[in-house]
Order: sequence, then C-alpha cells, then structure tokens
Amino acid sequence: MNKLKVIFYIDGFNLYYGLRDFGSREYLWLNLQKLAYILTNHDETLEKVKYFTTMVSDPPDKVKRQVSYIEALKTQDKIEIFEGTFITENKNCWKCQYPINKCSHCGANLKFHREKKTDVNIGCQTLLDCALVKCDVIKIISADSDLVPVAETIKKLYPNKVLNFVFPPNTFSSDLAKTNLCNKFFVLPRRTLSKCQFPDQIINNQGYTIQKPNTWI
Repeated sequence: MNKLKVIFYIDGFNLYYGLRDFGSREYLWLNLQKLAYILTNHDETLEKVKYFTTMVSDPPDKVKRQVSYIEALKTQDKIEIFEGTFITENKNCWKCQYPINKCSHCGANLKFHREKKTDVNIGCQTLLDCALVKCDVIKIISADSDLVPVAETIKKLYPNKVLNFVFPPNTFSSDLAKTNLCNKFFVLPRRTLSKCQFPDQIINNQGYTIQKPNTWI
C-alpha cells in the first residue's frame, strides 16, 4: 500500500513567538525536520519541510542568532526556506500620541516593523504543491487566522487533500480549527519539542561549525 505524501509548511515567526511566550527560550534551537518526522504518521511519508521567515536587520545580536538558526536548518536535507519582507509603519508615539517614527514632540525613538508575504507564500506553495500532485497531506504549523482563505481554497479546489493545522505552544485559532477547514488540529506539546533540539554544535557540509547561541542556553 502506497503511503500518503506529506509536506509541512511552517510559519517561522508565528512559531517563534509561540515558543518565546511559552516561558523558555530553550526550545528555539528547534530541529524542524526532526519535528516533522515525529509528526508524520505511520501511513505517511515526509516529502518536504517548507519554512517561511523574514530575516531581521537589527539589533546585531538578534541578527546573529537568526543567521545561526537558518544555517542549522540548511544542514537538513528536506528543509526549504522561503523569505518574506518587513515594512516600517508609522504609529503614534506612546508618550504623547504624536504620529511619526522619531517623535520631535517628546524625543521618543519609535520604530515599528510588520512582516509581509509569509501567509501569501504559504498559500502559493500549498496550492502549487496540490496542483503538481506533490502531496496528499498538508500540515501547516501556524495559528495565524490570515491563513483561513488558504484553507478555504484548498478545501474547495482539492477536497480530497488532508489538511492539518499544528498550533505552536500557547496559541490557538478557533477560525482555523473549524471542521469545514481542516481534518485535524492540535497544539504542539512540550515533550515533543524537547525531543527535537539541535545539538549545541553542528558541522555543516563545508566543515563549518554552527554554534547554538548562548542566550538560548
């Protein structure tokens, strides 16, 4: 009997904030490919893990941590990375409500970033993989309700595809959990995350050592 082909689609920032708000950063050094294998059922075969993120530009320590993590992910043979972008938004100063980034009224320095393209990229990739018959099962790790149109479109065009939502810790979306949108949903348990950590040091194919960031220890 042929096994069902499964592809994982991981919303990087939604997962990051779920892990961060979980109460410990120790799970941020997460081996997504190993996690995907654990979440793959016996009647399924793992085809690909698609990770969607946006590279930060500041502060330097955060940039370094993210680069290290991306390099760690690239050592895994089934990982594919898709990048979005950040846009800067003007918002009112929290001190005096003056609506500019650098408030000349009270001197506060304000800078707001919003990630773009992740939900669109996930939508495009899921539909493309369905159209090319690359998967039978779609597993999306995210609790972002912006993905509702994606789920609706998949169910309308490809009703035979199995769609599962995996919610990061401390997150839940009642919109995504509706029975007409997905076949199954659940929240990532702590015991699973603890089994899927990268080692503190990883040697890539070029012989370069990737070190787990100290602030994650």
